[in-house]
Amino acid sequence: MRTPLAGLKAQAQLVLRTGSEETRSKALVTIDTAVTHAAHVVDQLLSLARLDTLPVLARSEVDLASVVRDAIALNGTAAQTGRITVEA
Repeated sequence: MRTPLAGLKAQAQLVLRTGSEETRSKALVTIDTAVTHAAHVVDQLLSLARLDTLPVLARSEVDLASVVRDAIALNGTAAQTGRITVEA
């Protein structure tokens, strides 16, 4: 997190110090893009932290053929309407 924040700080300082409207505008676009990226990273970290609090799920065997048959039965009409062929 330090590197993106350092980049944001440098761009913000450039905005504060420059007299050029073009330089200021480019720096603000860079800041906006970097903030969007940093917010995405923070969201991913928060999601990961939430996953760490979930209980570990027990593994069990699954009849995959049955799951596929059920999925085809549930979506068969939609597949026919969309001219999609679904086979198991």
